[in-house]
Amino acid sequence: MGPAEASRDSEKVNIFISYARRDYAIAQILHAQLIELNRDRVTCFLDTLTIESGEGWEKKLQEALLSADWLLCIYTGDQSEYCGYEVGVFTGGKTIDKDNPESSRVVCFHDVGEYPGIFRSHQNCFVQYPPEPISVGEKFDKEKFYEGSDLVKFFRDISKFQGLYVPSDAEGFNRQTESFTRNAETLVETFRSSRGSDIKYDTPTQLGFEIIVPSKAGEVVVSIPLSATAKGTYETFRLFGLMPPFDGEQLPSATWGSIKDTSKTSSGRYLPWVQRLESDMVCAATGRSLPEAEATFRGSDKTYRAILVRHIVHFNGTHLFGIVFVPTLPRQFIGNQNTSMILAGMILASRFRFSFLEEPERVRASFSDDISDNDFMAHYRQLLYNLDRLTQEAMEFGLVDRTVFIESFGPDRRAIAEQFLSEYASAKKQFDESLPAKDAPVTSDNRQRIKTAIMAFLGQMRDENNRFLLAALDAYRDELQKEGLKR
Repeated sequence: MGPAEASRDSEKVNIFISYARRDYAIAQILHAQLIELNRDRVTCFLDTLTIESGEGWEKKLQEALLSADWLLCIYTGDQSEYCGYEVGVFTGGKTIDKDNPESSRVVCFHDVGEYPGIFRSHQNCFVQYPPEPISVGEKFDKEKFYEGSDLVKFFRDISKFQGLYVPSDAEGFNRQTESFTRNAETLVETFRSSRGSDIKYDTPTQLGFEIIVPSKAGEVVVSIPLSATAKGTYETFRLFGLMPPFDGEQLPSATWGSIKDTSKTSSGRYLPWVQRLESDMVCAATGRSLPEAEATFRGSDKTYRAILVRHIVHFNGTHLFGIVFVPTLPRQFIGNQNTSMILAGMILASRFRFSFLEEPERVRASFSDDISDNDFMAHYRQLLYNLDRLTQEAMEFGLVDRTVFIESFGPDRRAIAEQFLSEYASAKKQFDESLPAKDAPVTSDNRQRIKTAIMAFLGQMRDENNRFLLAALDAYRDELQKEGLKR
């Protein structure tokens, strides 16, 4: 600038720059640009450049704030630990019109949408990045973009303060505009460089969500609270029949409890995949390996496998669990659909028979009046788990389409297959409704009730299970004979 363009007033203009350590490069550039406004009058406080080694930095900091005319704060997502103190000291002795933020002379330079609330009643300078090209050869008016930016407006405002840098004619004004535009572009690029390792976009490409568990540093996670936040895409939440609100520019979110509530049996127990996933998260948080293959569940249209893919711990103790839902093909056997359905049905019905029907004395002994409440509870919980696991395996074997399964038995045996499914569903529903509330402890009041419900359910299924297995064996033999005749 020429001598005619700068005020000859000898009064100093003191500027204090506040910044987090990671933003030092931005502070350096801003410091140099402010000095260049008027080298004779601008005094710019930057702690690393102004405070010499061995000086009492607290006293020096306070003196600089009390004498400052402007407080400029840089915010890129990390706030200086002294920021609140600096704003408080700077504004403590000054009158501020809350309806006119520009009167405060506190300016927050930020390139993020949300900035600390302490700046709400002060000036704010948004550091906007140039738009990315949408197509090859697209033209971008760089000068117009920067001339209209908040940064250029800031430089114009501060240059007018006490006549710090006032052009004397149109030519001087044009030179000033060119200088401020260059400053703005340099600052924008410095902000961009400073945030080079930050995440710019985070676009989920798989069905899944993040579970956020607030915790104190060093605190052991023993369970996932129902209030834990789950963030994911709408497509993910649709798997569970949920449509949570879209909060600003964030992903839709719900609670872990609301997701669990959609995955209960009629008796109020959680399905195996929920229990397994929660167990995996606790194992990850406590440094233990994940024990076995992930559990599957039936979504709105397909079978999915819930997989814990990452676990992040923040310094404040918060845990973040990344979970994806991968569509998985049912484990149908290779070959004809009819034989696959029949064989899968025989396997599951046989497992039911092996577990509960072939050794009735063993089952009765597990719920005998002579065993302790603890042993009774353990056998009871194991029985419920085994029943839920059979439902899970039916889904994994592809037995989710009732019509296809029944038709695989042929016209002469469809009624038996249909009756078996109906009887099992009815008996299981009645059984579930006869049990005490979920996780209720075994007591002298409900122990006999549980035992009666178990024996009634198994007794009701004994004949149906036998009839179904015989029909399945006949149907399977017929399918094998058909294959033999074709050859």
